[in-house]
Amino acid sequence: MANHSIVLTVHNKEKLIKKVLKNIVKNTKQPYELIVVLDGCEDNSELIVKKYLNKSANKKIRHKILFAENVFETKANNIGLKECSGNYISIIQDDMLIKESEWNCNLIKPFQKYDDVFSVTALTSHNIGYIPPVDDQIEGQYYMLNFPDAIGKNNIKQPIPRDEFHIRLTSNRGPLMIAHDYLEKLDYLDEAYSPQSWDEHDLNLRARSKFGMVTGFYPINWY
Repeated sequence: MANHSIVLTVHNKEKLIKKVLKNIVKNTKQPYELIVVLDGCEDNSELIVKKYLNKSANKKIRHKILFAENVFETKANNIGLKECSGNYISIIQDDMLIKESEWNCNLIKPFQKYDDVFSVTALTSHNIGYIPPVDDQIEGQYYMLNFPDAIGKNNIKQPIPRDEFHIRLTSNRGPLMIAHDYLEKLDYLDEAYSPQSWDEHDLNLRARSKFGMVTGFYPINWY
C-alpha cells in the first residue's frame, strides 16, 4: 500500500497536462500512487498521459489510468478516490503545476502533528457566513453564503511561517490532502446533492459534524 495517493481528473487539457504530470513526478516524494481519471476527453490528453507515464524513466511510478464518459468533476473525482490505497489522498486539478520539491511531505505535517485533521489544503480555507435573502431570492440557495476570514495562497498579503496550520470551517481543493479512512466513512463526495465547486465544502462540513474533524490551510508552492 502506498502511503500517499494522488487523484488527477483530466478533461481536455492536451496543452497543459504534460507539464502538470511532469511537476507531479518531479516534486512528489515516493512512495506514492497516481490515479489519473480521463473524464470525457475529446482531444489528445489520453495519448499524452499514456506516453508520459509509459516512459522508461517514469515506469517506477505506481499509476493507474481510469476512464469516465464526461461525468463532470465531482463524479470523476469519486471514481479516482475509490481506487486509492494510500493513507492520505491528494486531489490535484488538471491546470495546477506543483512547484515545491517533496510537497507531499510538507502538506502531511498537520496530520502528523494533530489527531483530528480531516483535510489540509494549499489553496484556501475559510469560514462560512450567511447573507439574508433579498427581492425574489429563495431561502437556502448557495449564493446566499459568503466566506469571511479566508486564508490561502491568493489572499496572503505577507509571507507566513511554513509551520503554521490555519484551521477554518472548510477548504477548497487543489491540492487538497484528505485522510482516507474518514473519507471512506463519509462515503466520498456527495454526487447527488453537492453541486460543482461545493462538493469539498460539503465533505469537510460532514467530517466536522459527524466526527469532529477539522480542516485548514498549510502553504506549499504551486502555480
